[in-house]
Amino acid sequence: MKICVVSPHFVLDRGGDFSYYLCREFSNMGIDVVVLTSDFNIFDEKTRYGVGWENFENFKIYRIKTNLYMHQATFVKVTKELMKEINPDIVYATEYFQPISISVSKICKDLNIPFFFNQHAYKYPDGTFGIIFRIYDRLIRNSIWNRTKKAMAISVAAKDFLSGLGFDKEIEVISGGVYTDKFKPEQGNLRNRFNINKNTFLVLCVARLIPEKGVLKIPLLAKATEDLNIVYVIVGKGELKEKLEEMISGLKNVYLIDFVPHEKMPGIYSDADLFIAPSDVEVLNYSIMEAMAFGLPILASNVGGMKELVNENVGFLLPKDDIKVWVEKIRELYFKKITFDKKLIIDHSKKYDWKLVSKKVLGVMTSND
Repeated sequence: MKICVVSPHFVLDRGGDFSYYLCREFSNMGIDVVVLTSDFNIFDEKTRYGVGWENFENFKIYRIKTNLYMHQATFVKVTKELMKEINPDIVYATEYFQPISISVSKICKDLNIPFFFNQHAYKYPDGTFGIIFRIYDRLIRNSIWNRTKKAMAISVAAKDFLSGLGFDKEIEVISGGVYTDKFKPEQGNLRNRFNINKNTFLVLCVARLIPEKGVLKIPLLAKATEDLNIVYVIVGKGELKEKLEEMISGLKNVYLIDFVPHEKMPGIYSDADLFIAPSDVEVLNYSIMEAMAFGLPILASNVGGMKELVNENVGFLLPKDDIKVWVEKIRELYFKKITFDKKLIIDHSKKYDWKLVSKKVLGVMTSND
């Protein structure tokens, strides 16, 4: 069997994403995997990957030159000749509305290749771009939906959004993921890095430094709890880095780490006492899944798919804009020394293991229903 995974960007040097881990697991099952993507690097817009074929691990990647980039959408030209050369049995697109997905879905219809897509968004973007995107989406969605056999969604929130738009075919919710055999408690190295005492309550946030992740709330939390023996560590990179550095300047209980290789993250998670995700927009949070694999209790904003991840056994969902509530809950957990059962949290994380997720995705695409 050969599966072609279609993604607007496929980054290899930052620990991967949903499509990368699916490709890895598909290839581990003995499936022939080809990734069709752009040469764009979403984390470094000034650089490009090489155009054409490349081998990576046990699968192949074909990168197409990006003609235009706008709001995480890469405009590339996919030819029928290329798809004939790839000759897949199944095509899986990470999002339906991306220009590359639209182009490939049309070719799949012409060549009679089953086409599937994954739904990640649970709401339209805000602001002027959101208005433009609504118009664009209405113009293109019916044609690509008609070419789709089934869809998958990474959360119930994403499924409900897709259904609400009028998609009337089967939608399977499949959330992923974390490698629980690799992401598990070990000897931590974060406290040594910043000389943080073992008795200090360490609050961790791992997120891209973008507005949607709500990271600018963390300096406010730190300021409001600086009378306690609490330290906040933020791991991430993005457009808000300078603003965040400005806000934490002068605070002695906040540290910012620019970037940590994915394989080094277990040493970071293992030293934390609490994980926070103060996102304003979040369909699913992979860092929460990773944190739970270490038995960390979670404080997360009650937005999008968060309520599907965080239940009463693993943490609390809080209003995204009420800093006072967040401060009160952190203080409560600090004074109570946290009362969550680590084993229950770790067991909960195993539902999102990539090996299980990949088998579910493959099952949807190979079902005869």
